[in-house]
Amino acid sequence: MKNKKVYVIAEIGLNHDGKIDKAIEMVHKSKESGADAVKFQTFKAEHLLNPLTFKDNKANYNIIFDKLKEVEINEEFHKIIREETKKINIDFISSVFDQESLEIVNKYCDSIKIASSEITNLELLEKVGETGKKVIISTGMATLGEIERAIFTLLKGGATDISLLHCVSLYPLEPELANLMVINSLKKSFKLPVGFSDHSLGDTLAIAAVALGATIIEKHVTLKRENRLFDHPHSMEFKEFEEMVNKIREIEIALGDGVKKISAKEMEIKKASLKSLFAKTDIKEGEVLNDKNIKAVRPLIGIPVEMKYMVINSKAKKDIPKNSPIFWEDIVW
Repeated sequence: MKNKKVYVIAEIGLNHDGKIDKAIEMVHKSKESGADAVKFQTFKAEHLLNPLTFKDNKANYNIIFDKLKEVEINEEFHKIIREETKKINIDFISSVFDQESLEIVNKYCDSIKIASSEITNLELLEKVGETGKKVIISTGMATLGEIERAIFTLLKGGATDISLLHCVSLYPLEPELANLMVINSLKKSFKLPVGFSDHSLGDTLAIAAVALGATIIEKHVTLKRENRLFDHPHSMEFKEFEEMVNKIREIEIALGDGVKKISAKEMEIKKASLKSLFAKTDIKEGEVLNDKNIKAVRPLIGIPVEMKYMVINSKAKKDIPKNSPIFWEDIVW
């Protein structure tokens, strides 16, 4: 990941629809839109979801299972995406959901993502830690205790570079449920880089997260937002994504380094805006200075207004014409 810069992840997820040509197109559009990384999801449907439909489940899971099989990405898919990401210099990340998929992701990806649903899958987390790869953990649906246990498990496995993403596992996420201040809570609790995995519509929450200090922003992207299965309905089209990235880059510049200082341009405004002492009347040599013959007005040319207490009851060393600035060399005590 890049230092001193918000790391923006274009979450392609399953929006490639299992088609490598579409995935390649989305990788290139992500790069063109300013993303630092693209992220996919790697799994075997049979390791992710039971194909049977149970009587107490409202969803028809066997239909979802079939759809998941359609968007599985195999090793050859990863190899092709790896080649494309290297060509255009964009990072390749994938979420893993099982150990078989981890073997593929470890071979081809720069970093490994832990989806919110896998944060309690400790056996998988330990294996992820053993890869030595950079790890990003989404924390949706997780308690602080579960997050702490996940971090410990990754460290136990051997992970040395871990980042967290504040995440609310609702699709789309409504602003009143975003609780963005958790970003600061996670920073304080775990002393790790913290970002935001944003499932909301629009870019408002992502922008706010950056202003709060998020160092990673993950946002779903699609070639065409439409109301169908998986992530398309709450994803950004690439024009919107590019606009969001541009706003993030502006905020990065605006946040600065936190050191309170006056820029050269602001100093010019300061000299024009602050007040200094001027002669209210014609002042004769030897005349005592007081509120009757001096005034504080703009610009800052002579003695600053905050030093007026030192000027009162001093004497003029020379004649000072009305409306002229008063300098230290013009007075004597």
